[in-house]
Amino acid sequence: MVVLSTHDHGARFASPAHPCRTASLQLALRSPPPCHFTAEVSGWLRSEGFRYRTCLLHVSSDQVRPFLLVRGASSPSPLLLHLLPTPQSAEAVLPAAMTAELADAFAERRRPTLVHLWEDQWEEHARIVRSRLLAKLGRYQRVGASRTVARRIDSATADPFLVHNHLWATTKARYRYGLYRKKEPCELVAVATFSARWKKTQADGSKRASHELIRYCSVEGVAVMGGISKLIAAFRRETLPDECVTVIDRDWGAGGGWGTLGFTSLRKLPPTTFYVGPDGRRCEAGAGPNPHRRRLPDELASAVAAMHAEGGTAAEADSYLAGHGYFAVHDAGAERHLLLFDAEPDDDDGVSN
Repeated sequence: MVVLSTHDHGARFASPAHPCRTASLQLALRSPPPCHFTAEVSGWLRSEGFRYRTCLLHVSSDQVRPFLLVRGASSPSPLLLHLLPTPQSAEAVLPAAMTAELADAFAERRRPTLVHLWEDQWEEHARIVRSRLLAKLGRYQRVGASRTVARRIDSATADPFLVHNHLWATTKARYRYGLYRKKEPCELVAVATFSARWKKTQADGSKRASHELIRYCSVEGVAVMGGISKLIAAFRRETLPDECVTVIDRDWGAGGGWGTLGFTSLRKLPPTTFYVGPDGRRCEAGAGPNPHRRRLPDELASAVAAMHAEGGTAAEADSYLAGHGYFAVHDAGAERHLLLFDAEPDDDDGVSN
């Protein structure tokens, strides 16, 4: 049973209490313990004029988690912020599956919208994280897609936009499209990037032309109504794909809006483990092509790789890294979605190259 013990801070709305199959959550009757991160997020919400309640959830026999239940400016669903302070010891590291199980539980409930809010991201990507929270709470400028024109853009245009506005920054892509306001100064307000094509073989031996929607975001403080649909349409007219897949970040909700675009869920991906170092910033283990993803120091990465090569466990690697001040954090994983294209794309005068 999901039951929130709440402590009012100007709020006048009901606390949710609905069945939950995927996590055993019990009522917590005491106030949240003092925490710098909780105080900082609470202070920011107050400064923005939002009403909220502090909440506690017993998610296991020995784990009590702090939450903030926030009523948005215009959103019909309140926002439930799961506050995740950066661990300062191995004992403070949470179980690997906890955030994913909570995401599953609240996805079934639909309301409120659950967001896992990590202290390291709150600190390192302050502007982007706050902008996304404000958007979730309904505070943004609405721009109709009909007031924009879709254009093919290059990496020199797309990459800085994504670094400035997307929490995952940018990465390699084959196709890039932007939405520009039709009126002067013709500002770039949204960007989508897509992968190169690959052929996916079906059970009957036929092949489908498949691409991935790699990134999409709008400029800070703006939501383009119908923007993603317009960018997908522009991409589709040029490449004539049979299908498009994308991956959503489950730390930021269940991604229900993708279903309204015609996407269907394929599968959930397991949580990713990061390591927050002495500087308070998260690193990935291993190597990768994305220069915007921070890696463990070479000597630590080499030692962990050697441990795995000799049959060492993930727990042993985590313990080794913790001894060097790098503590594990586990996100809620991602979810892969698929969009099938069955008919020929329509022409649109709002698209230019």
